[in-house]
Amino acid sequence: MLIDTYGRVATDLRVSLTDRVNVSLDTLRSGVFRALTRRDRHHEVVEGPAAAGAAGLTPVKVNTVLMPGFHDDEAPELLAWVLENDYARRFIEQMPLDAQHGWKRDGVITAGHGPESLRTRFTLTREPDEARGSAPAERWILHGGPARVGVIASVPRPFCGACDRTRLTADGQVRTCLFAREESDLPATLRSGGRTRRSRGRGSTRCGRRRPAPDSTSRPSGSPTGRCRPSGADARARRGNDVHRQNWE
Repeated sequence: MLIDTYGRVATDLRVSLTDRVNVSLDTLRSGVFRALTRRDRHHEVVEGPAAAGAAGLTPVKVNTVLMPGFHDDEAPELLAWVLENDYARRFIEQMPLDAQHGWKRDGVITAGHGPESLRTRFTLTREPDEARGSAPAERWILHGGPARVGVIASVPRPFCGACDRTRLTADGQVRTCLFAREESDLPATLRSGGRTRRSRGRGSTRCGRRRPAPDSTSRPSGSPTGRCRPSGADARARRGNDVHRQNWE
């Protein structure tokens, strides 16, 4: 099990049998962080990976979404910091998951920008596809290895066909796809007692049916071609409960 979190609860997570964590850190520059988040808490996020490592939640994966006009030149600096601290780095192309449906392709730094900008400082060799398995990230070998950097390009190169992820949201909802409109209420299932086995079977069936959607009519609003086909229309999700649950493994 993995959880996206800050470092202040790292020890508690380890005690609760969490295996490892992903930390979202988009910038090392406090000014850029304030501009992106409207919060002055950059130091807490930077301390998160160190706290996770000290608690034994390893490997620590640090995820970054580069934003045009803010820090599109920061990829080499971010990667150097990760290597210095022995973390794993993934650059993620911004996905159309915002509830306001404001995502625009021409306002996104594409996944191809990451490797190109990194080549100004690092030697990169693309890892063979067969080594990727079900992982969402394409991996690049740095300076001949063993260090690697991952790039998640879910919009131009969707990985739905090999996806085996299931996600648990902070309020206990289970999702088999970030773009799904249907969620399974895990707390309600656990409280129901006699229905637990039946609900578990439903969830297993749903996971087993995941497949790329061949046409735009079966995709949730804003999702890229090739995304998973939603199995139902969840009313609460339609009201905007889809806000940025990017808990990529």
